[in-house]
Amino acid sequence: MAGTAWRTGGHYRRAVLAYTPWTYVALVLLFSVPPVAAIVILASHPPEGLGLALTLAVLNFFGTIAPPVMFMMAVAAGYHRERRPIVVHLWHGATWLPRYLWTNLHTSVIFWAPMGSVVLLFRWYLEEVRLSGPADAAVVAALYAGSIVVGLYVHARTLLAPFLAVHGNLPGTLAALGAWRLGGRYFPQGFGTMVVPAGPVVLPIAGIIVGVYLALRDSPDASGTFFATLPAQMGLALNIVRPVVVTATYGFFQDYWPRELRRRAADGTPPTPWPARALVTVSWWPVRAAEWLLRRPLPGPL
Repeated sequence: MAGTAWRTGGHYRRAVLAYTPWTYVALVLLFSVPPVAAIVILASHPPEGLGLALTLAVLNFFGTIAPPVMFMMAVAAGYHRERRPIVVHLWHGATWLPRYLWTNLHTSVIFWAPMGSVVLLFRWYLEEVRLSGPADAAVVAALYAGSIVVGLYVHARTLLAPFLAVHGNLPGTLAALGAWRLGGRYFPQGFGTMVVPAGPVVLPIAGIIVGVYLALRDSPDASGTFFATLPAQMGLALNIVRPVVVTATYGFFQDYWPRELRRRAADGTPPTPWPARALVTVSWWPVRAAEWLLRRPLPGPL
């Protein structure tokens, strides 16, 4: 498994070099503006209130939540050797944003159901049980390791969901379901696609963040500012990592989704559970409302 994961991830990481690198640089710089603005605002210690909360929410949306689908548009164009202005990627990404967000709502539930259980278990241990000595260290280490393993596993299983929704044109519910099934069938390849390209970028960034914390930890004011701005720092880091991860995942999608479609054509499409069918029906409602407002038909559902 490890060898397969490494070869697959390395293949897609090298493929990044064949695309349009300056497009990604421009997108990273563009979407780094909101988190940098959030860091500057928080570092100035503004008064708490609704205005600050709304400002940070808007900056988080444009700097962290919306960018992935814009990167996906640029990657798809580069994969097919198409050179387009950045504004075209932004426009195309904006048109897919509702389905992307609906899909991510599904994957967030899938992710936080097991991860929330691990967090609650951790909290229960710390507050109600808490051993002493080496036993405590062993339990804490096991809980940390377990949370990392669960997080990586679930994320690898849902990695393809946005790509199936946007590039595969599946409703968000079916995209999340299909990603879970596909991620299980090709787990080593999906895991390698997620981890290997990101590693050379994530590790230095993590080292820088930890180094800054160690340099500031002796100053209560500075360390307080560090933790207040940490979400914005993570948003900035994510935008730096996204070009390699999105490019690798799109390559994974192009390699394995057609294979899955051929398998389904030969063996039949797996049945869709009734809760998923119900969610697909619900996801038509906002589309119908938008059609009524715009007075024109729209592709759907979400």
